[in-house]
Amino acid sequence: MRRGGRAFWLNLVREYEAGRGNGEPQRQFAARHGVKLSTFRSWLYRRSREDGADEVAPRLLPVRVIASTAPTARQQGEADVAAIEAELPSGMRVRFAAALGAELIADVLRRLG
Repeated sequence: MRRGGRAFWLNLVREYEAGRGNGEPQRQFAARHGVKLSTFRSWLYRRSREDGADEVAPRLLPVRVIASTAPTARQQGEADVAAIEAELPSGMRVRFAAALGAELIADVLRRLG
């Protein structure tokens, strides 16, 4: 295995992750193996993103929206604001103000699945 190649770094990251219980700091681990801390951390991050190990699934909570009785809570013409509504495969419906733009709305919908 070539030192500095992908296999080297992935094995090093796996070794570190397997031994996390011993409490060795990343800085000390990197020094013990003779690698730069910044490079080691970048491989830790890369591996976590590839495996989804540190990725937390978005948590959606039910929300009940009620109309406010406060006179300043609604803007003039609020009912006339153009909206885009989407229904996800799960059945959840999401509504966006059309002014947000298609790119942002598409990104949010992709993330919601």
